[in-house]
Amino acid sequence: MKVFLGGTCNNSTWRDDLMPMLTINYFNPVVGDWTEECMEEEREQREICDFCLYVITPEMTGVYSIAEVIDDSNKKPEKTIFCLLGNTGNGWTKGKYRSLNQVGEMVNRNGGRYFKSLEEVAEYLEIENERINRIINRMKFKKGDKVKLINEKIREYGETAVITKAYIEMNTECYTIEFKSTYGAMLVFKEDIEKV
Repeated sequence: MKVFLGGTCNNSTWRDDLMPMLTINYFNPVVGDWTEECMEEEREQREICDFCLYVITPEMTGVYSIAEVIDDSNKKPEKTIFCLLGNTGNGWTKGKYRSLNQVGEMVNRNGGRYFKSLEEVAEYLEIENERINRIINRMKFKKGDKVKLINEKIREYGETAVITKAYIEMNTECYTIEFKSTYGAMLVFKEDIEKV
C-alpha cells in the first residue's frame, strides 16, 4: 500500500514527523527544484497511490492543496484523507481554523476521512493496510493460474503484483473481472501475468 503525502510545504516539518510512523510506502512530492517532470510525477502518483493525504498546517500560504483535497474527496472519496494540524491557540486565527475545519467536515461528508493529528492518520493507514492485505490474501490465485493483463497499470509488491482489470483463465474458462479500487484489487504472481 502507498500513500501520497500532499499538503503544506513552506518549511513545514509534518512529513518528517509522519514518515517514521508509517509502515507502508509513501510518495513525498517535496523536491528542491520544482520542474515540469516533478509536476507530472506528482499527478501520476496521485492517481496510483492507494491513499492521497493532504495535511494542512499554519505554514500554509497557498490554497491549491485545499482545492486538491476537495476535488479528490468528490472523485475518489475512498482514498482521500484530510488532516488539519494546529488550532486557534497554535498558529491559526479563529476564522481560518473554523473555515479549514469546515473543509474537513466537507471531506467527511463526501466520503473521505478527516483527522486532527498525524498519529490518527498513521493509525488509520495501518488499519487500512491490514484490512486490504486480508482482502488481497483471500483473493490470491494459486501459482500456475493464468492471468492476462488488459490494463497497463499494475503495482508490484515483491514477487506479486496488484492488477485492476484482467482476463482470468481458470479451468479452461475465461472470466473478465473489473475492479474499481484497491478494495477490490487482486494479487497474482508476476510470472503468471501476460500482457495482451
